[in-house]
Amino acid sequence: MTETRTSRRARASKKSRMTAFTKCYLVYLLVIAIALIAVYLNVRSTMVEYENNAPENYVIWLTRNVEKGQLGKLLEDNVFRNPYCDLSSKKAAFYDKCKNAELEATLDTAAYDPSHPTYNITADGKPFLRLQLNEDKTYTKLSIMTLSDWSIASFVVRNPESEAASIRVNEVGTLDCTVTMPGDYSLCLNGADANLANADVTESALEEFVYIKPFVDVPSGKTVKLTGLCFEPAVSGKTEAGEMVAGVQDASGNWTISAGVGSSDDAQQAFAAAGLDPLEMGKIWSKFMTNDVGGSYRGLYNVRSSCKLLPGSNLYDMATKWAGSIDITFVSGHSIKSWTGDSVKNYTKYSDKLMSCDVYFEKNLVLSNGANRTDVFDNRMFFVYIDNAAVAAPGWYLADMMSIAGTY
Repeated sequence: MTETRTSRRARASKKSRMTAFTKCYLVYLLVIAIALIAVYLNVRSTMVEYENNAPENYVIWLTRNVEKGQLGKLLEDNVFRNPYCDLSSKKAAFYDKCKNAELEATLDTAAYDPSHPTYNITADGKPFLRLQLNEDKTYTKLSIMTLSDWSIASFVVRNPESEAASIRVNEVGTLDCTVTMPGDYSLCLNGADANLANADVTESALEEFVYIKPFVDVPSGKTVKLTGLCFEPAVSGKTEAGEMVAGVQDASGNWTISAGVGSSDDAQQAFAAAGLDPLEMGKIWSKFMTNDVGGSYRGLYNVRSSCKLLPGSNLYDMATKWAGSIDITFVSGHSIKSWTGDSVKNYTKYSDKLMSCDVYFEKNLVLSNGANRTDVFDNRMFFVYIDNAAVAAPGWYLADMMSIAGTY
């Protein structure tokens, strides 16, 4: 049977309708696929943005991209060209650490505020940056994720040699500190000469000379107050001879630079010419403290003579009081086993009438119960020349001692 024209037309029409349906269905599937891909990409992008927006990740991003964002401008204006010194020579090394060091951010829980979180950032395990953020605004994505726009509220560049895990800052997030130093020293911050035109500078007495000042002229001092620092300073002083003297920081963050620290051949020769033996004097004093000198009043008169104690000085009065006191803490039964670690250094001549040196040794004891104990002597010993017979017979005397334990 031959196919009629009508049946052929019907079959062609049906095929045409199926082709149109297939095309529409495929287009529909394509649109759905594109929509799903768009949703996936949007969700993925939002998830990445959400993760990067977390403050602990944001501070790392800021540091890595230091030259592109807000941090670079702040560093330029407040650190590398700060009001007190020019640290621009350290810029390249700092930026290199930002980009290449292993960075880690830790939330400072002691200063925690959700809208102003503070992070301590380390570079290769050492202190690097303290960043406090400000939450400028919040917004929602995908109806469930809350994100924030952050900016830097305050920052401090850390001293990599600092032993403190975090630092205490003032109310605006910067550092303030006071430096007590000899009047003829120049102040240096992080190795750069400091410009004190913007600092509060006042004359002050140097603590190490408090008990010496009544007998001879002593170096004058000055107190320098630094405010609004955006970097944790390494403080040192420069003598008129160009020698650097490192400052010592106390628990409150303030600094002291001692006068004249630094070995001098002339000073050492002056000690020898004066017939002074600081090490032997120190050991006699140490034995006096543990009642090992012998003689009346615990050997007081021997100590006065052998140590050349200056009559009327605080040290002289201290020895007199000790000789008549009872303190079993230091004089319990024992014997001296040995002396170790002997060292005399930093001979310093401040003037023709004032010298000092640093003396260190360890006195090893065996207690009556068999236990061992080591007493450490680590002091700066100050000697003065008296030419006023009303004070003492002319000559050199030990006027004071100051503990320097932990200073070096």
